[in-house]
Amino acid sequence: MGSRVSRGPVWLMVSIVAMVAAGCADGGPGAEEPIVRDSAGVRIVDHRGELPDTPRWAAPMTGAVELPGDFHRVAGGVVLEGAVVVADAGSREVRRFTPDGTPGRVVGGEGEGPGEFMGLSLLARWPGDSILAFDISLRRITLFDADLTFGRTFELEVTDAAPFGNLHGVMEDGTMVASGFSQLPSGGPQTGAQRYPSPLHLYGPGGEVRKVGFTELWTESYFDVMGSGAFSVMPVPMAASIRPAFGPCRVVLGETHTGQIRSFDSDGALRAIVRGTGPAIRLTSEARRTAIDRALEATAVGIEPEERRRQLEALEFPANEPVFSLLAIDREGLVWMAPHSGTDWTVFGEDGSFVARIELPDRIRPLEIGADYILAVVPDEFDVERVYRIPLEGR
Repeated sequence: MGSRVSRGPVWLMVSIVAMVAAGCADGGPGAEEPIVRDSAGVRIVDHRGELPDTPRWAAPMTGAVELPGDFHRVAGGVVLEGAVVVADAGSREVRRFTPDGTPGRVVGGEGEGPGEFMGLSLLARWPGDSILAFDISLRRITLFDADLTFGRTFELEVTDAAPFGNLHGVMEDGTMVASGFSQLPSGGPQTGAQRYPSPLHLYGPGGEVRKVGFTELWTESYFDVMGSGAFSVMPVPMAASIRPAFGPCRVVLGETHTGQIRSFDSDGALRAIVRGTGPAIRLTSEARRTAIDRALEATAVGIEPEERRRQLEALEFPANEPVFSLLAIDREGLVWMAPHSGTDWTVFGEDGSFVARIELPDRIRPLEIGADYILAVVPDEFDVERVYRIPLEGR
């Protein structure tokens, strides 16, 4: 049996519009009217001033069900007919739990045979109440039914225009979104903070390429070129980046430092741009020091800490903190946004309007958000991953 926990509220992400119908329906009118215009078929929503504090939703941890067992690097989770299915990259297993958290069937394990994994990196819904599991090491997709009975395996098509890198998300019609490799300039990378984009491609349910490079991802990193083609890469604290989220009918990309969100449909067409999703917060010297200290804590073994500190302190930091740190899309099509600082998530509708705020646990990572639940990873005080099904109230 899964245990029920009693903990204080934590932080979650997003401001939301009025309730929207399930699937791909448009969101309803927002709690506060933004400035809206259309440009060449693209809806542009510009929020001015502060978003309202109401309505507010709740996700009480007192009613949460914790899934038993040890998890290490959870790669995804879904709720199918009440049962919970979770992929654990550490054990290379896919595990099924009953609605009350009782452990059930376990499949997978290390190997290259049917239903086995070498690098389990994604678990997602597949059309017809099936489940997709992706192995990044074997670059292989495995399909299971809702009871985790093995179905079949296949691979994504690889072409010169779409050299496959990683599978990120699946839409309800079987459209898959994968990234290619980072596009370095001719002659190799340059020393300094750089943004080398990685294109996103669309694939059909049979694994065939449907659209190449409809948009791109990037994260600012510091490159140190050492000659003879060798270079090292160091994450930049407070780095600007593009964060993706994948929903039933669309892909959403958010720019962390501007808060701008772009929405693409299952054909890869840009449909909406939302601006003004959060306030600009000036980066203080104290916040800069804290970011450097945290980066040093994550420094790999073998790298001299003092040398790394000198590198970090020499970096040019942005003027403002990121507006948000994480995006997610729920089963109703609403966009959830986690603030970079604080615990109040904001929720937006598909039409870009404000829907709600909700406070969630610190460092929560949603795996799937339904009409009345949040399936999520919440690390404990020792950074051990715990998986909870948390009730969602107020919507």
